[in-house]
Amino acid sequence: MLQHLVDRKSNLWDYLLPEQQEIIEDCEKLIEDARLHPKMITDYSYIVFPMAKVYEGFLKKFLLDTGLIYQQQYESDHFRIGKVLNPNLPDHLKIEGLYESICSHLGSSDLADRFWQTWKRGRNLLFHYFPGNLQRITLAEAIETAREIGSTMSFAVTACKLPLNQDSTFPTASSG
Repeated sequence: MLQHLVDRKSNLWDYLLPEQQEIIEDCEKLIEDARLHPKMITDYSYIVFPMAKVYEGFLKKFLLDTGLIYQQQYESDHFRIGKVLNPNLPDHLKIEGLYESICSHLGSSDLADRFWQTWKRGRNLLFHYFPGNLQRITLAEAIETAREIGSTMSFAVTACKLPLNQDSTFPTASSG
């Protein structure tokens, strides 16, 4: 039996929205199914996709709850997490980036770097097609990547003392 990707008694679990919790449970079921019914699959990226989806939602909620984005940005179809987290944006795009804001908000680049590295590994490198550099992963690597996403989210909730049970205590950009 699979150990949960996110501890059900953790602050992270309490911070997540119910639909995010359900998606994590779906990911765990995919992992269990892949273990119980081995197939000749060359790429298990599909196992990571539910966690990557939760991670994107988590990051948007994190940015909203910490006041780094407005409600309008949170709800926008045009807001791109990969762009705002990227520490290597060209100068003409840095106005859209939040990497520096996350660093200054928290007084360190540790979490911003972790957010970015987890985003690259758990989403960008897996779900984009790069000619000559196709990223295929084994089941074990998929599980490890899904766990890394959970670990990064858990670290952020603990390090930033994020409000639990959707009871926002941070002033948000839209309220302040």
